[in-house]
Amino acid sequence: MVTLSFSYVVTAPLPNSENTSPTLHGRLTYSGLAWIALGVSPDGFMPNSEAIIGYPNKPNSAQNPGKYLLGSYTPSLVTLHPKQTLTNHTIEQTYEEDNPEIGDQTVLIFSKLLSEPDNKVEMVADGKYLNKFLWAYGSDNESQYHGRAGRFKAPLTVCVDGGKKVEDGGAIISVLTRKGKSFYKAHGILAALAWGLMVPLAIASSSLRSLFPPGKTWLRTHIALNSLSVIFTMISFGLVYHTMGSNGYSHFMTTHHKLGLGMTFFSALQMVNGFLRPAALITKKILGVDEMNQTSASLATTQPEEIKSNEIKDDTNDTGRESNDPQADIKGFDEEEQKIKEESVLLKSTIRIVWELFHKPLGFTLVSCGVWQIQNGLFVYSKLFLGTDYRGHFFITIGIMYVIFLGLKFYVQTMPKMKK
Repeated sequence: MVTLSFSYVVTAPLPNSENTSPTLHGRLTYSGLAWIALGVSPDGFMPNSEAIIGYPNKPNSAQNPGKYLLGSYTPSLVTLHPKQTLTNHTIEQTYEEDNPEIGDQTVLIFSKLLSEPDNKVEMVADGKYLNKFLWAYGSDNESQYHGRAGRFKAPLTVCVDGGKKVEDGGAIISVLTRKGKSFYKAHGILAALAWGLMVPLAIASSSLRSLFPPGKTWLRTHIALNSLSVIFTMISFGLVYHTMGSNGYSHFMTTHHKLGLGMTFFSALQMVNGFLRPAALITKKILGVDEMNQTSASLATTQPEEIKSNEIKDDTNDTGRESNDPQADIKGFDEEEQKIKEESVLLKSTIRIVWELFHKPLGFTLVSCGVWQIQNGLFVYSKLFLGTDYRGHFFITIGIMYVIFLGLKFYVQTMPKMKK
């Protein structure tokens, strides 16, 4: 496991010194060969922060290691501070072939005043305030973009004995670097495809089924999208579970973790429940329906003269009076047949009613949780790796999809009226 450690001590100003600020003496050690950096931030994020960066491929000088202003996440906005005030600052590397016991190692040493006139961020050494530090290291000695990055908080306390050596009694903080950035990214992509695309499309295929060709095309589409979303969810869950375990993190400690576990379980349950979907109507023979259908078809194709010449055993209308209008008989029979059809639509089995009460609300609940999980995951990822927060882009995308869905829904509902 790769380790980045930071040890430090804070000393009081020397007597009769012009500097009235305590001094932070730090040692940043990385078990590898790459440029390394330590920053201090007002809010724990990279923009508007300051950092000390050491490049091993450059000679030690007044500007290397140097103070840098972090304007944003992009390397072009990481600029050298106009005033370099570090003292006793060096960047050194040792190689495994030279020292097998230590192995490859990069060490950044520096001394810096906590408070300076040109500081964008002040550090506090009262033993209580948690200063927000950033750390990063590259994939090699030259690349500008950090391969790994993170943050930690630490209180600073002035050393009362005036000691200067970091190894003589300063506090030591070890930071386990977050390995597997690509796995975290794959986790997010799979989850976003499942809950930001496939599940909403699956719901839309059911709600907008009249836009599909006749038959069960919409149902097959609905099942296929939901099944793929469950597969993607399980792979996504497995990736992040493995990655967190390899980094030494505890599982299911945050709302995001717990909700992800619950969604994985209930999405699988929802898929199984979908395959168990009962028939919409009870298969129940209503006496006379088949015969009435045949009679209705026969009457519809028979000329009035033919009907008049036939013997009608019960030639009365709804009022009980004799009817001399065959077309009225046909009309009355059609109304009765339609009444029976309407009654048959309501004959849903109890198990179908219970199934719908479970399947539909659970589906909408899961997709709502999925939207929250995606935006929260984007935020967490930006914090873990000091990257761009893409939540705004996500909400815009979801908003566009929702507007399109509402437009299609309105079209489907008004389509029958337009045909009339």
